[in-house]
Amino acid sequence: MKKVLLITSRSDTGGGPKHVFELLTFLKNKGLEEITVCAPFEKPYGEKFQELSSNFIPIKHRSFSLISFFKILLFCKDENIQVIHSHGRGAGIYSKLLSFFGFKITHTFHGVHEPKNIKDSFKNLIDRILKYNINLGIFVSESEKSLAKKIGLAPDNNQIIYNGIDRNIFDKTNSPEEDSIIFGTLSRLDPQKGNDLLIDNFIKFHQEFKNTKLLIAGGGEQLQELENKITKKNAQEYITLLGEISDPQALLSNINFYVSNSRGEGLPYAVLEAMASKTPCILSNVSGHNSILSPKELFELTSAENFGDVYKYVNLHKDEIIEKNLALIDSKFNLEKNFQMVLESYLAQ
Repeated sequence: MKKVLLITSRSDTGGGPKHVFELLTFLKNKGLEEITVCAPFEKPYGEKFQELSSNFIPIKHRSFSLISFFKILLFCKDENIQVIHSHGRGAGIYSKLLSFFGFKITHTFHGVHEPKNIKDSFKNLIDRILKYNINLGIFVSESEKSLAKKIGLAPDNNQIIYNGIDRNIFDKTNSPEEDSIIFGTLSRLDPQKGNDLLIDNFIKFHQEFKNTKLLIAGGGEQLQELENKITKKNAQEYITLLGEISDPQALLSNINFYVSNSRGEGLPYAVLEAMASKTPCILSNVSGHNSILSPKELFELTSAENFGDVYKYVNLHKDEIIEKNLALIDSKFNLEKNFQMVLESYLAQ
């Protein structure tokens, strides 16, 4: 069997590290024994990567290191690594540079974003130059691929392989206990996830729909900023920051609606998990989200009025939406089927 090297510059909470962990688990179950992981040794996935992999090479969180690069290069040469698969932009810098030494590179993007400033534009320039070093580019949604093509990041050889989940591990019944209508979200607390916009939208939404509450689970750099915003707006009674939680499924099974105000996604796992938990979703109309839901289930980023209209629609049609979502999980976002496509791409190299 092939010798595989997986690279991710994140091991913290998030869809990218979760994807790598589930791919690693799948490959091990399929009989690939020699799998090396290059990743930060941080919670919650660093220790899991180390336990499951045959070799573990620690690297810095979202930070390129020449020392780490040469360690990985020497390891790949000594161990005759045959497949290098990077996940996300930070990991892609390592893999694309390794290609100069004769290694074939598979790269999964896990989110593509239009540049917002000079720094972003410079990063995109580097990625446009290095895209020719990718032998196979994997996009996790149609909208991600479309945006990558638009801004010049898509390699010539590419395909869409959706993120997938195992529906069997999720509770079959969504059963919120409170009298209030509970909205919830799971995400990193950083600007890209748009929780600042979500709080603003929900405060305005709550003025019309008084019997509603919002739970935001996750940690990150915006925690204090969001706490201050909630306090300043006197919204503590109906908006709660839960921090990091150990059992996301418990949250998904005890909310009425899953909501995300993200500014852009690859293909968010939390949304797929909500769908599998029979929790209707109300999402911002951005890349990633619009590859999953119909336009009537999407709202404009900064429009509380539009958010309210989408809520009314989803609430009215929630039973048929739940059935539609479960069918989508089985047909399009099936973990076993989609990871099998990744494995077949390895074996073809």
